Amino acid sequence: MTDFEDQLQNLLSRHKSEAETYVTSTASYVTYKAFSDAFYEINGSTINSTITNDYISIDFYRLIQLVNKWINELDYIVDDINTRLYRLEIDTVDDINPMVDVRNKIEYDIIRTYGTLKAKIEEIETNFSNISIAYKTIVESSYNDMLIFHNNYTGNKGDFSDFKDVSVYIHGIDDDGGKFLSTMPDVSSEGDIVIHEQRNDDTEYFIVVADKHGNLSLSESYNEKEIKNTTEYKSGLARIHMVYETEFRNEHRQKTSNDLSKALIDLGLMYGDKNIKLHAHSYGGRRSWQFAVDYPEYVEAITTIGTPYETNKMAELGENIANIGEFIPGILNKYPLEDGNHIEIDTLTEHAGEGIALNDNAYGDMINTSLDEVVEEVYSYNPEVYAQIEDIYATAVVGKQMNNPLVWNADFAVSTHSQSGEVMGNFIDEAHVVHIFNHFIAHSAETTHDFFKNIMKNENDTIFR
Repeated sequence: MTDFEDQLQNLLSRHKSEAETYVTSTASYVTYKAFSDAFYEINGSTINSTITNDYISIDFYRLIQLVNKWINELDYIVDDINTRLYRLEIDTVDDINPMVDVRNKIEYDIIRTYGTLKAKIEEIETNFSNISIAYKTIVESSYNDMLIFHNNYTGNKGDFSDFKDVSVYIHGIDDDGGKFLSTMPDVSSEGDIVIHEQRNDDTEYFIVVADKHGNLSLSESYNEKEIKNTTEYKSGLARIHMVYETEFRNEHRQKTSNDLSKALIDLGLMYGDKNIKLHAHSYGGRRSWQFAVDYPEYVEAITTIGTPYETNKMAELGENIANIGEFIPGILNKYPLEDGNHIEIDTLTEHAGEGIALNDNAYGDMINTSLDEVVEEVYSYNPEVYAQIEDIYATAVVGKQMNNPLVWNADFAVSTHSQSGEVMGNFIDEAHVVHIFNHFIAHSAETTHDFFKNIMKNENDTIFR
């Protein structure tokens, strides 16, 4: 055995020993399998590792760095061999061939195998990440349920627990709550309190005030401490209007439901006997329905405009255009490829073990799911909850393009048939059509249209239960 062969064997023995130490610490069988397969391919041996931990703990970055270190150490041997060969310090073929064999084994066998191992580690990391994100949704939902029960059982109130009537406004895809905030004077009453939950985690508070002519507007913004010192807050009689902005622009409906419920719980607005009315535009309607499915006992009514109740081909078009080049949808301020940080369990199951980074954002949801499927699924698992959903008063407002010859029977983005929620059957109690003029894309003008504002105002002033 030459010096280089001996050096290589010693190095591989150390690599194997380091692998055994690291893999044992992860307590992960798939990680053990990846390393064991790599060493079996190199020299026909497997690593010895005993999984003793009660939980898996993997530092994927550390594992990748470990393999990179091994590759660097092998590169040093290759450099030494090349230096010897180039200096012509060896006189015979018998001396040259063993070194060439060692170099070739390192470059074409071992380093390639280590490269495959790195790819496998990255694949394992992706799979673990998918599982973590998918089950995080379930954990968050369960945590919120337990928190609601705990607060109601112990009498643990939030700052706004004394307020009974709540309206929540949820924007559409790739949007924020700005338009809904601007409509507050038109859909509220004097003395009402407006809470604006912003995407950057800031919260601002307003009071609806009237001038001497009775015209309503929003006051200057208050912080949390200031709003508690107002007469309107101390009375506990006003309606709370919460303008909610999602964490992601195209956030999936289930993630919104989890995030929104947590925000309402923190404020004390899911405590006791609350009557929540949901108002939503576009994809916000799908978000609202998911919240209603999750917490029907709190939801009194849902009002939607321009909502794609059925699957939506425009979403598929958006994804296809984005896959050509992200700059294209970026020009229109649409981001269909943005990761919504949510994976549904059925998506995870469908692609289990493929090492593909998964996410279900609003675009994917609209492509694959009709809202009636979401509700019907509840009937299969919990008929009592289904009955509660049937009691929610639902209004679907259809926005219709009136002066754009390129569009037929739609508001440019969603068909009138889909907006009316016909697939929902008897769940929809009212359906209205609003004709929108002088807008190239009617869908973008629906939130602030007078017809829709009047519908929201009437819904806020009506007692449904």
